[in-house]
Amino acid sequence: MNHAYGRETRRYMLFALVAGLALLGVESWLFGARLWALGAVGAAASLAVEWLFAKVRRKPATGGAAVHGLMLALLVPSDLPFWMMALAAVVGTLFAQEAFGGLETCVFHPVLIAKTFLLVSYPSHNAACTLTTPEMQEALGPRGAALLAGCLLLALALSVALRPQTALAYLGLAAGACVTLFAVIGLSRVGEVSAWKDCLVGGDFDVRYIFLNDHWLLTAVLFAALPSCLPRHAAGKLAIGFLAGFLGLLIRGFGRYPESMAFAILICNAVAPALDWALTGGKAAVEDGGQGARD
Repeated sequence: MNHAYGRETRRYMLFALVAGLALLGVESWLFGARLWALGAVGAAASLAVEWLFAKVRRKPATGGAAVHGLMLALLVPSDLPFWMMALAAVVGTLFAQEAFGGLETCVFHPVLIAKTFLLVSYPSHNAACTLTTPEMQEALGPRGAALLAGCLLLALALSVALRPQTALAYLGLAAGACVTLFAVIGLSRVGEVSAWKDCLVGGDFDVRYIFLNDHWLLTAVLFAALPSCLPRHAAGKLAIGFLAGFLGLLIRGFGRYPESMAFAILICNAVAPALDWALTGGKAAVEDGGQGARD
């Protein structure tokens, strides 16, 4: 990746590019090749905003915005209008990346800001992703869901291999989700949660679809570990991961909007700087010029 990035951000962008392309290939096979065209539109729109700001600031464009524009296609329906995709990519890059000075210093993940913009502005075009409807089960079958889950686990392994310290965030996320599932709701009562009726397969409740539907696991794996949005401190990574998993499953069960993990991660993005400041005694911003979680 571009040398304008720090080491940790370069590794994250490499992970995002490889995992994003692989998962887009799987999703295009499952949901239609039009997703590739949406990804191209998102990449072009995001890159245009980054290039414009690079010219104004007289700095080289890194190209990272194009990767994020491509990844946005993983979170949108295949029939989303192209103009809507372009608008969301512009909003995400402008307000989550360039408004904060670039990807190294952004607070919120640009892709999640773009997706949230779509959810709030055009809810009728952005319904929850559900793999357990009769139509989807007929089209995909058990193999399709298993393939998607397997690819997400491989992406998780790639993320940890490139940046081992992110394992703390993922471990915290898993722990937070388990606390919500077992201690707050109770495994015996998961079938009573009205928002989880999308997990019914042939009339039987399948707890695995709590994580596969609503882009829950996909969002957790791909977007929870942007370096600038994570605390530098190891305990901070674990804590912010726990909060994301706890809130993500809580919102998944009782929230109003789809994309529960996206909302949870954005909340954690807002909390991370204060948590990092508390754990490091206010020294992090001085040590690295405020450039976030580069270890």
